[in-house]
Amino acid sequence: MKIDIALLGGDLRFIVEQTAKQLGFTFSADGIPLVAEPQSGNSLSVCFDKKRFVIRYGALHRFARGLRLIKQHYKRKNEPFDVTEYCAVRELGMLLCNSCNAVRTVDHYKQIIRNLALLGYNQIYVSTDNTFEVPDEPFVGYMRGRYTIGELIEIDAYAARFGIEAIHCFQTLAHQLPLLRWPAYGGITDMFDVLLVGDEGTYTLIDRMFAAL
Repeated sequence: MKIDIALLGGDLRFIVEQTAKQLGFTFSADGIPLVAEPQSGNSLSVCFDKKRFVIRYGALHRFARGLRLIKQHYKRKNEPFDVTEYCAVRELGMLLCNSCNAVRTVDHYKQIIRNLALLGYNQIYVSTDNTFEVPDEPFVGYMRGRYTIGELIEIDAYAARFGIEAIHCFQTLAHQLPLLRWPAYGGITDMFDVLLVGDEGTYTLIDRMFAAL
């Protein structure tokens, strides 16, 4: 499908360009013009009047969802459509675990973010119990493919351009088996994957992890 995005700029143009291949869009001056009109409220409206596509949106992630609706409802140039959706919740997200097995690459995260935006999501939880860089704690994420601080910032910034909040999170006190297998943490191990409550070293480690995020 050929569309004309000459009237779009900033993050709107970025969203269209990033999702174009996925949606089967190509860009051309003789394509169908795409117009974006911001509005208040929790509704999303997408229409085609045989001359142009119009997306009326209240947030960036809803604009992205509007592109998916164009892909879904556009059939032929002589068939107009008008679709309106209402979002029943303020926060819609999913959590991706990067702690139990393989650690996703940054590019894979970007692919998932694009998919979530087209579905209308506005949050993604980046779960990294022990797979991110922590200054002064070299064994956190050691030999695991951990994320650097710069990579977490990159994921966060990319998601934000789609109107998606990236929430970095990790478990404290437990779920730390890959970390506690190292002898350096023997003194703060309660049992196989649980940190020792009440030990000063436990809270030093947790404080450093929070500080890094």
